[in-house]
Amino acid sequence: GVGVPAPPCLDGADAFLLQTLGDYAGAGAVAIRQRWEQIRVAQLPAMLLASDSFAGFISRLREFLKEWFSVLDVEIFMHDDANASRVLWVYEDRETAASMDKKTRTRSVMDRVVSVKVPTKRLAFGQQGLALEIAKQSVEGKGSKTHITDNAPRDSKYFAGTDCPAKTVVKAISRREKDHEVGGAVRQLFTTGLWSSSSSVDKVGRLVAVLQLRDREWQPGWRKERPEDKQLAKFSGFTTMDASWMDTLKQPLTDALESALRKEETRLNKLQARVADRRAQSIMTITNAIAQGLPTEELFATVVQEVISLLSCDRATMWLLTPNRDKLWSMVAPVGKANSLIRLEVPISNKSLSGSCVLNDEVINLTNAYDDARFDRRFDKQTGYTTRSMLMVPITSEQTQDVLGCLQCLNKQTVDGVEEGVIFEQSDIELSQAFTSIAAVAIVQSKLEGAAEYGVGIAITQRAKDHHHEDHINS
Repeated sequence: GVGVPAPPCLDGADAFLLQTLGDYAGAGAVAIRQRWEQIRVAQLPAMLLASDSFAGFISRLREFLKEWFSVLDVEIFMHDDANASRVLWVYEDRETAASMDKKTRTRSVMDRVVSVKVPTKRLAFGQQGLALEIAKQSVEGKGSKTHITDNAPRDSKYFAGTDCPAKTVVKAISRREKDHEVGGAVRQLFTTGLWSSSSSVDKVGRLVAVLQLRDREWQPGWRKERPEDKQLAKFSGFTTMDASWMDTLKQPLTDALESALRKEETRLNKLQARVADRRAQSIMTITNAIAQGLPTEELFATVVQEVISLLSCDRATMWLLTPNRDKLWSMVAPVGKANSLIRLEVPISNKSLSGSCVLNDEVINLTNAYDDARFDRRFDKQTGYTTRSMLMVPITSEQTQDVLGCLQCLNKQTVDGVEEGVIFEQSDIELSQAFTSIAAVAIVQSKLEGAAEYGVGIAITQRAKDHHHEDHINS
């Protein structure tokens, strides 16, 4: 109407001011992003230095990536193209992988190489799954490929067996809470290959790993109330900004993984060398004992001590044939009474474990002795001992091929005392056979077959010989 002033119009100065503000805002956003990237990249060397094992590094990296990208789960599929069979592998037991650094620091040399292992799951390229598809595309295209999906179950390449975290139960930490399940389902996936820019084998490079971010974590700032799971994807899907940030982090992540792999290889090579040296020292110790003509009690005590030390078992016993070769006998110490020996005899029969070992000249390796009908539980009752795992190796003369007895190792354990679920492995068998070969020489030389009446034989518990155990090597 008449007399009403016209609304002010934006002029050139206003447009210039808005443009300037926009430029400053854009520059500020770029600066923030660059700072974010710098902080993240700077954390990778610290993670690498703090990790004593590759499994430990993967566990740390997984947690950092969850925080960096605000996701509920992260999986890192390592690529293995050895022997011309391309596969991806992941650590199957995340809890064990996360505790690897602590175990690596505290366990003995033998335990680190032989017993400290994390189960892995291997996925052949012929199987289904987004992670495997990205791996194949990256290898074929000789470069990193990326795939983002906001509805994984409807993606034709998706496969729950490889692209979905296993279902686990989280225990309640207070009375107000309830136990609840996590995993078992996934909706949003950001899957990308990590490609090495160069390789000593192939100048084009190689695929190192496939990284998969799973389900954006709900941020309260998005809405006042958290929507239902079906609606959550509309507010929390992966964006081009995530892809841009990942592009920046790919090379540092790839370099860090390759460094961690090299560090792990170097660590294992050093440990293997130290194990070989430790074995050589043990064999030399026993050989010197034989050469010095030590009393048989001391000689066999030395053998048993070295076996216990290197195999990390709780007890070891030498069972010898009686002069009539109709029984096996030994002297064992009751639990808590290392200086009080009990003579035990068992008939040569396939109904007993020691008899089967001697009669059949075979190695017997049991995860749980109580599961074998040949195990005589009376020995545990007499000594107060609890037998779990058991390894029995025949003592055979290389000259005559006669079986002279057997070496029995009980309860394979970790240096921190864990026995349940710990088993003797092939390397333990091979090491035991090396010791029995030496023991056979000593038996023949000392004519111990006819010395049973003098009570020659000994069993030593781990508890009674802690001062002999020199197997602890700190990282």
